[in-house]
Amino acid sequence: MSSAYRQLWESLGLDLGAHDQLRQAMPPTYGEVYLSQENRPEKMEYFDFVVAEIHGQRIQELQEHKARGGKVIGTFYVFVPEEIIRGGRGNLHRSLLRSGNRRRPGAKSSSRQHLPPH
Repeated sequence: MSSAYRQLWESLGLDLGAHDQLRQAMPPTYGEVYLSQENRPEKMEYFDFVVAEIHGQRIQELQEHKARGGKVIGTFYVFVPEEIIRGGRGNLHRSLLRSGNRRRPGAKSSSRQHLPPH
């Protein structure tokens, strides 16, 4: 498991111990649930790469975009079509999906009741 993004995670103020625990649990779980499926299409390799880099390359891309003066906009997808954001100059979209009863920091608790479960 790569720690190439450790400095990035530290700069974002992550609890590195908790994040390491999450990263250790993800590969076996992902492998058991998805990679073990029979007749899994080969084209899923790209999806596998995205999942493997979800805590690294994608976050780095967003941070680099912000550093160049670009905007990263987080939305609740049921309220804002992504096309509207992408239509603006230099905007990147980041969905603020919820997981169970947890919400992202900064999200209003009153919005939770309007989100479909995942």
